[in-house]
Amino acid sequence: MSGPFTFPVAQAVPFDGSDALPPFVAENAKEGIIEARNSAPGKARAPITLQHNGTLGNNNWHGYSSSIPSNTTPIILPWDCTLTEYTFSNQNTSVDGNMEFYLNGTSAGDIIYTINFNNVNQTLTDLPDLDFVAGDLLRLRWDDNGQNPSDVASVLFFLLT
Repeated sequence: MSGPFTFPVAQAVPFDGSDALPPFVAENAKEGIIEARNSAPGKARAPITLQHNGTLGNNNWHGYSSSIPSNTTPIILPWDCTLTEYTFSNQNTSVDGNMEFYLNGTSAGDIIYTINFNNVNQTLTDLPDLDFVAGDLLRLRWDDNGQNPSDVASVLFFLLT
């Protein structure tokens, strides 16, 4: 019997992903695996669901639940993540206003993003990839421009980074 058989390590195995769309830049199997994980469209996502029973009036905070005071109980982000999408649904058919996103505070200077709603009752909104680190605090507040939403459910979708 000859000596022990050895397996090549992944970083020693050549890799050619040039025919993939988009093409891989990795040149060995190890780097290809890491590149695929980091760029996969199915990368881990995590939702946080918010709800508000009753009317969400002007300057009301929107959080985990209308039973919890959202102005003093922020959404605590447990991961390094990117906020990529936001869904909004309510029972009223013609809602006009803005959902303001606040980071780590509630004062006027902390708004990081605003979504404008004009005559809608439900929508899915792509966000401009808002990045957060674990432990960041996020608050949402309704700014009324017309009819207020009622019985609101919304979901924040995060891509884990």
